[in-house]
Amino acid sequence: MATTDPTVHCLILPFQGGQLLVPGAVVAEILPFATLQPASAGPPWYLGTFQWQGRPRDLVGLEPLMGQGVPVLERRLRVAVLHTLDQRAEPGAFGVVMQRIPRQLAVGPETPLTDEAGDGAAVARWLYGQEECYALPDIDWIRDGLTDLHAGG
Repeated sequence: MATTDPTVHCLILPFQGGQLLVPGAVVAEILPFATLQPASAGPPWYLGTFQWQGRPRDLVGLEPLMGQGVPVLERRLRVAVLHTLDQRAEPGAFGVVMQRIPRQLAVGPETPLTDEAGDGAAVARWLYGQEECYALPDIDWIRDGLTDLHAGG
């Protein structure tokens, strides 16, 4: 009988004032920050669009989703392209702005983390390690927000 490894290989995506923790499987690519078509309207967390795989993709600022200001967008930043969990829904992928290079973290039954409920919006859960705090995003909530934005809602 085969056993499955309960370890989830994750990436820590640093943003100004925090860290996002996502399963590595949802990260499609890490890109240098490039040309952005700024948003003309929308919530503060919607920064505009960038090109990825020949298509415009939405760019999300994590800082406004966490109650902070809009990040200063500069060339030294990076963009993590995240797949949504439901690939049949549009958008199938979107980008989030990162401040530094992501780090890996294997999370399993032996990982010393405690958690608490998120804010009911962009953060599904908060995880606390020995000296670090991670936000687990609600990718569906972000995707639904982008879908509503493009539908005029």
